[in-house]
Amino acid sequence: MSKLAIYYRVKPGDCYETPKWAVDCLLRREAFEGVILEPCCGQGAISKVLKDYGYGVISSDIRDSEQIDGEKGKDIFSINKVFNNIITNPPYSNINDVIKHFSRIYNKKMALLLRLSFLESMSRYEFFTSFPLKVVYVFCARVTMYPEGEERPKNSGSVAYAWFVWDKDYIGNPMIRWIPEKEK
Repeated sequence: MSKLAIYYRVKPGDCYETPKWAVDCLLRREAFEGVILEPCCGQGAISKVLKDYGYGVISSDIRDSEQIDGEKGKDIFSINKVFNNIITNPPYSNINDVIKHFSRIYNKKMALLLRLSFLESMSRYEFFTSFPLKVVYVFCARVTMYPEGEERPKNSGSVAYAWFVWDKDYIGNPMIRWIPEKEK
């Protein structure tokens, strides 16, 4: 894959490590059956927590650096195999295309850590109408994520995040739940 293609898929600075406590919060609220795909694994922040909970995980990342904790150089758009579940913190630079692709490669549940503002816009309204959510778990405390390799400042993040969960067996209106836990 060319460097330009990698730049398009994952722009520099679009790789943020998910804090363990944020993954714990999801797993205390949602159970998953079967194998979980983590297609944007980076250094394995989410994958390691999933494995600690006893889940079978297949991890990959488009980047091919030594620090990647999974299959290196795997473009998410080249994944066509269907998995039971997907859990990831996807790149935001082309999020609409990413989610549309993911919607075709899972058959049970998908949980994505996204900015709360992902709920906004007419195009997303149309998307959610045809691809309804089960639940949005909104973090009351800010989830602070840092670009890989950068020093961690003492202040918290300025962006509101939530776990967006789709469940192919769920019938009903989307729910909103709050996560009151704070970083530990």
